[in-house]
Amino acid sequence: MSLFGITLAFAILLAALGTAMIVHSIVGKRRIVTDFRQLSQRIGGRVSQPTLFSFPRVDGRYDGRDAAVFFHLAKGEKASIIYVVYTISVKAATALFLSKDKYYKPLNDPTKLSREAGEIVPGLDDRFEVRASDSDRASRLFTQGDVRTQLDSLDSFPSLVLGPDLLVAGKPFENPTDTNPDAALKYFRALGKIATAMEAPA
Repeated sequence: MSLFGITLAFAILLAALGTAMIVHSIVGKRRIVTDFRQLSQRIGGRVSQPTLFSFPRVDGRYDGRDAAVFFHLAKGEKASIIYVVYTISVKAATALFLSKDKYYKPLNDPTKLSREAGEIVPGLDDRFEVRASDSDRASRLFTQGDVRTQLDSLDSFPSLVLGPDLLVAGKPFENPTDTNPDAALKYFRALGKIATAMEAPA
């Protein structure tokens, strides 16, 4: 085969690969839209997708609270990761930041992290490093409330931001089970119970 023939064959292969990737992306997003439509019917919400190539999101209400599921592109120095993010509204007097060391490194500067997320509160949960703006209240939430039990349902999330206005659970999007309607309801149920515990009088 001549050099021209090799170049042409390579170009055709790249075109075919590119087309396959586009088709796979569209099919994958259609599957997510299907999941989100089923979820929106169960939480009385709506699904939005600005373009065929963009990720959809769903906004609705769960147990009287604003609830949403959407995707976020986290850009790193070496790679970008697509996260699926679940949120539910709350009115809490304090805020907690939970992270798993082996999965999530929010900041390399411990001083800045402490200033933004609070100091580490030791001994609350073996799975997470817990930071809080009010360590005493955080301790009561874990020892007297239902927070630790509900975290069992959120164990697949490497980080959680709890309060003061939203509860946010995000994890790298890996497969369609991350947007399964039943799984989504399980996450909302756990977040809702944590929100109720955080809103209870101190």
